Amino acid sequence: MPDSRLIALGVTLLLLASGLTLALLFGRRALRLARQPHARPTLREVAALTLLWGVFVALFMWPELGPARSALDSTWSGGGIEYERLSGIIIPIEIGLTRYGHIPTWNPYMNTGVPLLNNAFSYLYNPFASLPPLLLGAVQGVKVSVAIALWFAALGTWALAKALGVGTVGRVLAGGLYMASGGIAGKFYPGHIQLVISLTWVPLVLAGLWWTLRTPSRWAVALLAVSFALLFFSGNIYYTLHTLVCAAPITLLHVVERAEGRWRLRGERLRRVLAGGVFAFGLAALQFVPLWMVRGSIDHFGVQFDDSLQLVDRYSLEQAALNFIYPWPGWLLFERPDLEIHTMLVGVDYNYIGLVPFLLIAMGAAALLSANARRRIPKRAAFSALTLAVVMMIWGAAQSGPLQWLYANIDLLSEFRYMGRAHAIAGLWWILLGCMALDALWQVIGASEQGARYESARLARSLTIGVALWGGYLLYSAQPDTTRLALAGGSLERLRFFDTIRFLSMADALAALWFVVLAAPLADTALLALAHGLRRAWARGLGLGWALYGRRLAHVGLLFLACVALADVFSSNSGLYWYAQRFADHLNLYQYIRARDPQTPIPDVNEPQTQHLMFQSYYSEVRNRELDEGWTPNPVPGLFPFGAGLADHDLARWALGFSVDLPDFQNYVFRAQQCVTSGEGRLAGPDSNADCDFVGVMPAMLYELPSALPYAYIAPSYMLAYRSNEIARANVLLPTTIEHAQDTITIQATMPAPAPPEVTPPGLPDYYLVVTETHFPGWRAFVDGVPVETVSAYRYIAIPMLAGTHTYTLRYQPPGLAAGALIFVITLAALGLYVRGERREATPFAGPLPDFREGEKGRSGDGA
Repeated sequence: MPDSRLIALGVTLLLLASGLTLALLFGRRALRLARQPHARPTLREVAALTLLWGVFVALFMWPELGPARSALDSTWSGGGIEYERLSGIIIPIEIGLTRYGHIPTWNPYMNTGVPLLNNAFSYLYNPFASLPPLLLGAVQGVKVSVAIALWFAALGTWALAKALGVGTVGRVLAGGLYMASGGIAGKFYPGHIQLVISLTWVPLVLAGLWWTLRTPSRWAVALLAVSFALLFFSGNIYYTLHTLVCAAPITLLHVVERAEGRWRLRGERLRRVLAGGVFAFGLAALQFVPLWMVRGSIDHFGVQFDDSLQLVDRYSLEQAALNFIYPWPGWLLFERPDLEIHTMLVGVDYNYIGLVPFLLIAMGAAALLSANARRRIPKRAAFSALTLAVVMMIWGAAQSGPLQWLYANIDLLSEFRYMGRAHAIAGLWWILLGCMALDALWQVIGASEQGARYESARLARSLTIGVALWGGYLLYSAQPDTTRLALAGGSLERLRFFDTIRFLSMADALAALWFVVLAAPLADTALLALAHGLRRAWARGLGLGWALYGRRLAHVGLLFLACVALADVFSSNSGLYWYAQRFADHLNLYQYIRARDPQTPIPDVNEPQTQHLMFQSYYSEVRNRELDEGWTPNPVPGLFPFGAGLADHDLARWALGFSVDLPDFQNYVFRAQQCVTSGEGRLAGPDSNADCDFVGVMPAMLYELPSALPYAYIAPSYMLAYRSNEIARANVLLPTTIEHAQDTITIQATMPAPAPPEVTPPGLPDYYLVVTETHFPGWRAFVDGVPVETVSAYRYIAIPMLAGTHTYTLRYQPPGLAAGALIFVITLAALGLYVRGERREATPFAGPLPDFREGEKGRSGDGA
């Protein structure tokens, strides 16, 4: 059964997220929001978005209406091969808080150690992403983080559409389409959780920017700054670049404009955007400054060029267009290397949004022949959306000559590889453009202002009643047999009758929801026509004429297109959010390893095939060698060029895999130690007599290299300097004790008798204590509390030893963290004072994110 704590935390965080968003969108009037007439449509829209979000998440979290198949269960985890490796970066912080009583700054469990806070993949500072796994654990918490991220994707796109001037139906459709778009779903499929979280904040940043440019409200500046910081804190800074690229032309279009026959600079708009940029940078400094301080020690390969100096990821715009209109799973055809086109990747290029947005764009373009329709289109917004959609498609296909030059000549830009990811942003703008067209068509159909208000109210009521009935039947369908029988009054006949149309899956429920959305307004139209015929005076008083029913049917037709669009992307893209039962459990193997080597604080295991099971290696505090997060840390250059020969012996003592032909094992000198076979989804204990023929059940082969170097050892300086290739476990000494607390390592060791003076290199101590943690900038060493200098032995930390027995302490202190935290705190305080000081004489508050349509005086209502 689903974990009740998971559901409770999800609901709580969603309410907190709603409160924060409302506070930013509505300011101090948020507490009086429900009493304000203008806010009721907004609340209905947010409720509609939340319904769409709940249904979409349920499609992959709870596809069957019963406990038998539910990703909410703790035995299910994300199936993507990189899911646990990337999202698991939060686990060392959970371990630090629960086992060591502090937030650690170093992750010793991946490869040979990586920083936690000087790390662009860390999403610690985004509370909507980090709190769920910290409170619930990674298996359940990351599910909640993904669900909350999708809700923000819907809400942010709705806010952006509202800021652009799109009406109710269009902006709700925009939120639902972007939330379920292939650009986000494709990132989840291989397990790129940080990219999923990042993409959800892009629309809210752009909404804050547009609002900042179009209104003097300081809350707009706050929304821009906070949402950008949350984007930067999402665990992957990739889409900050695309967001800034989108922001530049939008700002230019608003700051420089033509009025009364001449160009002029709107300085007040530029000042507001600059203020938002300063606040955004100040908040993001908490993570940006530590990253910037270690930028020279990060190894992250960039884009690649072919022999003709063209980007290897380059493909045609026709092929790029297929990513938007070719659904999953048929799209997998384009991953085949035997095709005569560029091979694409679902986690990079896939961005299915369906044909309906493009159909709506075509209909809107045709409607532009009408002057009435031209007045309904927000021209600045439409131009921005079209331009940026095309630019992002060109970027994603790497088709531009200037783009090729920029990637070839700007080193930092070249690290933003996998350019097909830009299609996700192009998809956002295509969706918004289609929804602008839908709204323009809705308004052209229109009615008188009084009639439009009445129609909108009736439409909202009919949809509310229909959805309420649907929700009740969904709850009924999800109940076990005994509960349904009780709800049927104990009658088997009634139970059989109700069960004939019972929803058996969320796909059934979703199909029924689309039927309700269309049937409710049709039924209401029929009732309205009947009332019109019986009460003609009442109808005339409301300005209702028989033309109303034609408009009603036309609106239902547009609703039909909206439902088709949502049904299409929901059914196609929900399949990319896949979860699977955890088929193996290596806990007993890790316990066996610890028992064999109790002196090692962190067992070093080479697991090249088990990155999809990395949660447990984290929780077991096992170092998973040969894995990284897409980048590797470079060690501090040593004071002396010694230790290079250690590379020949830089092997993990243990190795675990599922294939006897694994190249990693063939290259090493591991000997087969144990063979374990899986039984009922859980690996049995190590058994040297188990069947190791790798046929039938999933086996795991455990190898040991007894000669592997220990975690910490004492080596003479002459050997490190001149004969490091001879260093092995047999000719090094071990320290007395090692206490490891992630970012703080305390070692008690005794220096051996001094080596002969003639063999010790001049200026070097006799011995070094070598600790196999990456010698990354920020490590500080102390001997009995007195600071000492460290050097690099190969890529590890070497501490000069003093005669006798001493306590050697290593502590990782992230460079730039103090400065970044100080800037963050000052900025946060300044932003609070800035918002608090908003002048009362500013433009009266007329609702959150007001519509900014140009040239639309006399329009009838706000859409429906």
